[in-house]
Amino acid sequence: MSNILKELGGSIIDADIIAREIVKPGHHILRTIVKEFGPPVLNKDGTLNRKALGKIVFNDKDKLNRLNSITHPEIKKVIMQEIDSLKNINPNDIIIIDAAVLLESGMDCLCDKVWLVYTEPMTQLIRLMKRDCITEDEAINRINSQLPIDKKLEIVKRLGGDIIYNTGDIEDTKRQVASLWRLRCINME
Repeated sequence: MSNILKELGGSIIDADIIAREIVKPGHHILRTIVKEFGPPVLNKDGTLNRKALGKIVFNDKDKLNRLNSITHPEIKKVIMQEIDSLKNINPNDIIIIDAAVLLESGMDCLCDKVWLVYTEPMTQLIRLMKRDCITEDEAINRINSQLPIDKKLEIVKRLGGDIIYNTGDIEDTKRQVASLWRLRCINME
């Protein structure tokens, strides 16, 4: 969805990209993760072994919470810096934070409006397995580490957010996003 919003003129801050940046060799977050979870979370070249770390944290809620307590504050700090930077360049810019765990991490407080891309749980599972080349059990563990999609739907509706139903083809999704974008732009005038 962020590619669609970028095409429409939005500035995208991708929390996943930030999460990858803060665990690069030499970054204090990577050192903290290794201290917490041990050397097996490192590849031989000193980079984070995301698969090994995933096996540890997605099977243990306490360990996942510990990882999140290490990474989320830094991700939020970088997002806030990027927002400030973008606003300095163009105060009228529409800034989108693309974050799978926006609600869980409390970063929704940085947003004027929350949009949720919703799909049925089974479709979510199949897409995750295909995208990340992981087993069904691994995908289920990752999905279970987040708020259930139906709970997110309930929260976003309560917050007065918008829902994009990603249950059809890409063209249907594009139409929904473009329609919400136009409404957002009209409301800003």
